[in-house]
Amino acid sequence: MDFLTLQNVLLVTVILFVWGYFLWAVNTITDSLLNIRQRNKYKEALVKAMTINEDLTWDQAKVIAEVRLLSQSCIKKSLNRLIDEALTEKDFEVSVKRLEAFKTSFNKDEPYDGIPNELKLPLDKIKKEIENGQELLEPLVGHLKEFSNQSAASKKRQNIISATSLIVGLISFSYAIYTTNTPELETVQALQSEIKAMPNKSLQPTTKAAVE
Repeated sequence: MDFLTLQNVLLVTVILFVWGYFLWAVNTITDSLLNIRQRNKYKEALVKAMTINEDLTWDQAKVIAEVRLLSQSCIKKSLNRLIDEALTEKDFEVSVKRLEAFKTSFNKDEPYDGIPNELKLPLDKIKKEIENGQELLEPLVGHLKEFSNQSAASKKRQNIISATSLIVGLISFSYAIYTTNTPELETVQALQSEIKAMPNKSLQPTTKAAVE
């Protein structure tokens, strides 16, 4: 494989990888923006429903979330944000107690939210088979949730760092090959130019022949 072919292969590889990384980044950002938008819409709809209906139940609040296709994690974040706003804003439309009651109902429905799925069934089995299993599992579940959140954040950062490092490495490697072989390439091109010019020189009449 000559230098030009190798250079083109590396260039195409870098372009494809950068393009794939760009698409992944755009998809990730788009998903995050959509989740934020969905959470904001749910917050507005839930506050409006709780203001209109003083007897709004948690089951009805879940229907509002299901219509907007919210995941459990989005519902949890929305409730936490509403509780924060109710505590920090003076004239918030909904009382903190009602929001905290919904948060309690959510925790009962999703006691293992944020924990990997493969651990949920064993934990639920322990809870049912051991007396006072819920009280015994609460500290463990809390630690597992914290560990799971830290692990997910760390994995996400590591993926970004690895992808960025690979892109920089490919670009640096391509540039190093290019700068190393550029003098040789220029020499080859000069020789090719001289070879092409040789037949033209041989066909030109010499000065002596012209005088005769």
